[in-house]
Amino acid sequence: MDVSAVAAALFEEATAVDERRVLALSGARRRGYDALESLLESLPVPITETTLVGPDDRLRCEHLPQANASELLGTTRTVISLDAHDGLRPNALGKVVGAVDGGGLLVFLTPPLEEWPDERGAFDESLAVPPFGLEDVGGRFRHRLVETMRIHRGIGIVDLETETVVDDGLTHPAPRLVDGSDESVLESEPGLGFTAGTGPDAPPDARFPAEAYEACLTADQRDAVAALETLSPAGTDEPNVTDESDEPDEPQAVVLEADRGRGKSSAAGLAAGAFAADGLDVLVTAPRSRNAAAIFERAGELCETLPDCDAPTSGARRLETASGGRVRFLEPAAAVGGVDGGGDASGGAGEALEAADIVIVDEAAALPVAVLEALLAADRVAFATTVHGYEGAGRGFSVRFRDRLAEGDHEVTERTLLEPIRYAAGDPVEVWAFRALLLDARPPVEPLVADAEPETVEYRRLEPDDLLADEQLLREAFGLLVLAHYRTEPNDLARLLDAPNLEARALLHEGHVVSVALLAREGDLPPETRATMYEGGRVSGNMLPDVLTSQLRDESAG
Repeated sequence: MDVSAVAAALFEEATAVDERRVLALSGARRRGYDALESLLESLPVPITETTLVGPDDRLRCEHLPQANASELLGTTRTVISLDAHDGLRPNALGKVVGAVDGGGLLVFLTPPLEEWPDERGAFDESLAVPPFGLEDVGGRFRHRLVETMRIHRGIGIVDLETETVVDDGLTHPAPRLVDGSDESVLESEPGLGFTAGTGPDAPPDARFPAEAYEACLTADQRDAVAALETLSPAGTDEPNVTDESDEPDEPQAVVLEADRGRGKSSAAGLAAGAFAADGLDVLVTAPRSRNAAAIFERAGELCETLPDCDAPTSGARRLETASGGRVRFLEPAAAVGGVDGGGDASGGAGEALEAADIVIVDEAAALPVAVLEALLAADRVAFATTVHGYEGAGRGFSVRFRDRLAEGDHEVTERTLLEPIRYAAGDPVEVWAFRALLLDARPPVEPLVADAEPETVEYRRLEPDDLLADEQLLREAFGLLVLAHYRTEPNDLARLLDAPNLEARALLHEGHVVSVALLAREGDLPPETRATMYEGGRVSGNMLPDVLTSQLRDESAG
């Protein structure tokens, strides 16, 4: 068995069709790393485009623990290796998958797949809430994950223990048109887009330079860039014209929504470069500076193509133009708190926002709702956010913040980007990730439950085994939880299936979920745990006993 040959074939096919592939190396960790090192040496991928996500820094490439997988948001890698031997955080899996570029490979190091659901790791320890122990935590999430890996296209599986290729993962796609002989096919094929530099035409009344639109790779991206023009100061009907009147601008906000890999950050970067070339001050914020890398890359590239727009950089996240404009980065706390991390003096809270002409917020769904609301102090602000990826922090943006934005003073322009850029449409790894993590889970559509009445519904206890066996029931119940609570995330799917202290109840109308309640069992703690709580110790997952014991000084309350 030649693991490197299996990886090479997957990589070659992924590159040929601009899709992604997964290779699962199932077996002992040592065997997994031996195979991983061998295949990485054989693939034509620079070490700078490779990342290992796992507990130990075993390779020469970039290393991140699963807890820090958020650092991959807004970035791409050609090969990412995910070590799940010590446990798997569902949130980390979602972030890692989203960072693999088109033509790239996700290498998944796992225990033997038949044994993996019964093993327990670090994430499972977080589910073992007292009085339950690690042995009470289920393995249904991993069982379901393994089953999805076995049935979905584009996922190769190698059993290192038996030295067999269980599935080569090759999809043998039909050849794509590359010679341009049928232009109608090229134009209608989603995901093929435009070649950089020959992008869609600028709108007739465009304020941005034509180069900004020529750099777009899809019509969706062009529309997003055009939408960002609404952030221009009032009176700039022509490119490079600023408003000199004392008339205050009406506050403007732009929301760019898309699944991962649709080019929303790049669109924001093109707009940032155009604004800076026009002499404006653009403040960019994101959970981490590396999450905004695409914005600064696209802004710099655009400025290089514009006449009389010298754009020297000072530091990794700061760009200045000859016209006096600039694009600079601030951490969210600094942006809303007035502390200018770029070296500029700034006074009280919000002054950094007030000083900027334009504010761009990338990976917005990964920021707390309170921070998002504080960013509305800016008169002209854009939010770029992922629709289904949760970006690691639930659905606060779409469930709570969108209502706040609609009720505020900003005139809101919204654009949704559907055409993939990072990888081709129909990418099998995206399809698998959505299924495995239920990233697109939804409650039943309204016509199915429109006639639901208290007399027509059935009360049902949702046993974890029943949820595992009934995909529709699981999708509808979890989809309703996502809609109901803004911080629901992929980790919660594992909690719903495996946490021993949680129980779910539902009302069903003709087999469809119309209401769901998630119950957490607390208390019934052993005497030694109650004594620890009485002395001030904290016990996870037992909020009510904690309050009663610490505040009422009733040791028996636990």
